[in-house]
Amino acid sequence: MSDAVAGSNNDRVSLRGHPRPRPMDWIAAGYLLWLTVAILLSPRRPEEWRQLVALNLVGGTLILAAAWNRHRLMRPLRLTYDWYPVWGIAFVFEEMRNLMHLVVTKWYDEFFLSIDVRFFGGFPSCFFEQFYNRPLNEILLLGYFSYYVIPYILCIPLYLRRDRAAFHQSAAAIFISFLVCLVLFLIFPTQGPRLFYGHFRTASLDGYFITWLEHRMVEMGGLVGGAFPSSHCAVAMAALLQAWQHHRGVFHVFLVLVPLLSFATVYGWYHYTVDVSAGWAVGMGAVWLAGRLYPVRR
Repeated sequence: MSDAVAGSNNDRVSLRGHPRPRPMDWIAAGYLLWLTVAILLSPRRPEEWRQLVALNLVGGTLILAAAWNRHRLMRPLRLTYDWYPVWGIAFVFEEMRNLMHLVVTKWYDEFFLSIDVRFFGGFPSCFFEQFYNRPLNEILLLGYFSYYVIPYILCIPLYLRRDRAAFHQSAAAIFISFLVCLVLFLIFPTQGPRLFYGHFRTASLDGYFITWLEHRMVEMGGLVGGAFPSSHCAVAMAALLQAWQHHRGVFHVFLVLVPLLSFATVYGWYHYTVDVSAGWAVGMGAVWLAGRLYPVRR
């Protein structure tokens, strides 16, 4: 049933017999075009701006070309096209690394920290240090690390059981939530507690293998300025709500992982509490939009 719905709603055919691009294709290409214009107009564009512009234009063109010709693609290329909203997260994230002050030059940490202090009477990340111990640190950092696999935990089962409508809706919700976060990173550049007031730390976040691995990943690939909103919480919330609709088994797994992930963002000095709530809001909004763009009828 869902395969038929996916075909009728998301694979509409143009007058020339080519399938029309899906809503996510237009959103992805539109994001890349918007970012290209922002790079060209900004006086603070990075030295490698020509390469970034070229990559964005080529990427958007390839997405739309694949969309118009997806019925002709060989299976490996079709899989690549179907899954780009999931694996493409890593690429759009990496591009943002040198663009953080493209739009706004100030940091918003002082403002967001003041909200935490107003509501909690102090620094939440500092407060949680008194509970640090290796087993607890490892469990919470496992939740934080699960962000990297959560989209796959949901989307792989949907794709394997050929529930294409649910798959495309879920992938779109996850990708939209991430793209919205990237746009807000440029509007509200925020370093996060680890960098802004990390000198107040009095305890080391020690654990075992997962804790070590997460520390290494943050040191090597963390995005300075990408704290508001929390993309971890946005993607996790979008995946949680999509799992509730389409895969209750995965939903029950996410009922454990998503709270651990959300709490770990503050516990581990990665985010302010307002980053978490804003991330949840972005994720819920992305699910609402994906539901309108990719309706699933059972």
